[in-house]
Amino acid sequence: MRVFVAGGTGAIGRFLLPELVAGGHKVVALVRSEEKRKQVEAAGARAAFADALDPIGLTAAIRMA
Repeated sequence: MRVFVAGGTGAIGRFLLPELVAGGHKVVALVRSEEKRKQVEAAGARAAFADALDPIGLTAAIRMA
């Protein structure tokens, strides 16, 4: 299953991403910085850069999932 996670490096997301990846899911997580991208990729997911308050950027990031 393809999964998009907003807050992939947050309190829940940082534990959720590795579990989703281990379960065989294709995971894309929303990030706003290079540091967060590294954390997401270390968990085995892909990172999508966007501001959650930018509808166009957010739509593009979700379509990437």
